[in-house]
Amino acid sequence: MIKNSILIVVFISCCFVANAQIPKCKLVRDTLYYVTFDIRSKSDYPTEMSGVGKVFSISDFNTKNKDAFIRSFYKKLFYTPDIFNGYKKMLLQCFGDSLGYVYLKQHLSSSSLIANALVKHSLKKKLLLESSEIVYFNIVKVSADFWKVDKTNPGISKNSNEADINILPEIGLCYVPFKVYYYKIPKRSIIFN
Repeated sequence: MIKNSILIVVFISCCFVANAQIPKCKLVRDTLYYVTFDIRSKSDYPTEMSGVGKVFSISDFNTKNKDAFIRSFYKKLFYTPDIFNGYKKMLLQCFGDSLGYVYLKQHLSSSSLIANALVKHSLKKKLLLESSEIVYFNIVKVSADFWKVDKTNPGISKNSNEADINILPEIGLCYVPFKVYYYKIPKRSIIFN
């Protein structure tokens, strides 16, 4: 009788804890192209940003100048913030401090593992803009769980090498990788058509 009472108390406690810590962000599982671009010029600081989308083709982008390229990129893909610096901040925002820190303790190197795997499994490409800047791409297809949040979400971590996402109307929803299940180098014929 006492054992049954203890089991019931443990079960109810687990249910209460699980219900009390519902994630604050929508989590979606999808297979998408994860694309990072790095724009370099002789006269300006580099601009490094990322995005994800169902389809990706180099020919879809405006090559007039840096600003036109960035706007056309985010018309086609969802913004993805810097993983290495922003993973912890988004995790704590979405799961709350207590559950977030427990997860981080168990998965200390998640952000660096994801960031390294994205580079390792990517197809590399460069594109010359009409204004003489060079855009370097890393393109990889991933199956992952993403947090789907608005660009105003306080968990979004921006870095100094990005364009200001607040002034880009093309950026609304953001996809932030939480857990990646596989990485695949995409076929060149699909990307470069």
